[in-house]
Amino acid sequence: MTPRMPSGAGRTAALGTSGLLSAGAVSALAYAGAPWWAVTLVAIVGITGTACVGIVQSVFPQDSRDRLAWWRDYRRRRAVRREH
Repeated sequence: MTPRMPSGAGRTAALGTSGLLSAGAVSALAYAGAPWWAVTLVAIVGITGTACVGIVQSVFPQDSRDRLAWWRDYRRRRAVRREH
């Protein structure tokens, strides 16, 4: 049996990875001499993407059992709406 990661650890790793990748892209563009507007655009997209990852992970359950229960409930509610 594999040890379980605390629920916040996976979320932190995903946010950290997203943030580091966007910072690396901005640094590479700035070092390569890209125009200021391209560097700014990539920075804004990176910040927005990292924020979206954080929001999605905080709204949707991350534990497998909770996620399965969420999807089952979602599908049940959609089926009920279609019937009415």
